[in-house]
Amino acid sequence: MRRKRGRPLRHDQQDREAIAIDVRLTPTSGAKADIAGCLKRARSSHSLGAAHGATRFAIAPYALPRASPCETRLRSVHVPHAIACAMAIHRLCATLVTLALLAACGAGDGTFRYRLAFSVSVDGAVKSGSSIISVRYWRGGASWGTGEATYTIVKGVAPVIDLGQYGMLVAAMAYDVDAWARRKACKQPLAADSLPSKFRLEPAALAKLREGKRDLTDESYPAFIWFPFGQSYQRAQQLCPQEFSRAIGPNVELRSVTIEAAPDVPLLTRLNISAPWLDEIRIDQKSGGVTSWAGIFKPHRTSQIETDETN
Repeated sequence: MRRKRGRPLRHDQQDREAIAIDVRLTPTSGAKADIAGCLKRARSSHSLGAAHGATRFAIAPYALPRASPCETRLRSVHVPHAIACAMAIHRLCATLVTLALLAACGAGDGTFRYRLAFSVSVDGAVKSGSSIISVRYWRGGASWGTGEATYTIVKGVAPVIDLGQYGMLVAAMAYDVDAWARRKACKQPLAADSLPSKFRLEPAALAKLREGKRDLTDESYPAFIWFPFGQSYQRAQQLCPQEFSRAIGPNVELRSVTIEAAPDVPLLTRLNISAPWLDEIRIDQKSGGVTSWAGIFKPHRTSQIETDETN
């Protein structure tokens, strides 16, 4: 993460380069824990300040991949924990359901439910997995600057494939920008709220779509998270398809990824599989918070794997 050299900035100097996000809406308990943890770590390093009831975050421009209420255009970043803060804010924005915000967003509300499926070849045998994901889109005036912004809320679970002795592979609903940027082994992945762009329809039209299926290409793949067999979820890796054979096994390769409209299929927000790594991540992230460090990938359950916030 790039930082300017020299003496640490005073809080008033930081505020001029940070963007003020007024957290007066009601976040979930998990979002509160995320933000509280972020603030504690950042304040301990004198890199983040809070003033007049508004929580101020300095966020790297690449920390949030999608246009959202949390997107910034900062030129540089001075916060050692900017990635953790960005994930905390992204989590908050992804779960905002207060009437005040919805009233301010105006018309153009629409929800699109789809099936995300993918298949891989493992030692010559094809294995597949799929799941249902729901994305709510609405438009409204941006909370800073001018123009109109599109906001989203994602619900559902990510598809999982059991690779047997190789572990499990997940087509994640979100991706860690830092993990991707370190290697850039493939084109930048897409999050669950961006995958429907393959249909080339506006949100209102997507909401009315009853059928339709599209093949995704390397320009529109989700991120993939590999959980090695018998190991902690903290040993998981975010991978590009080009890295499967190197990281997972020489005879493991991606075969296909598709997205299909599924307006009437029941939606799950909690995976119904049995896996030690899943039990562990539910316990470890029971408050919704994730403690992570720059340069070390750690899966985030409720944004990448399952949106259910109970344990």
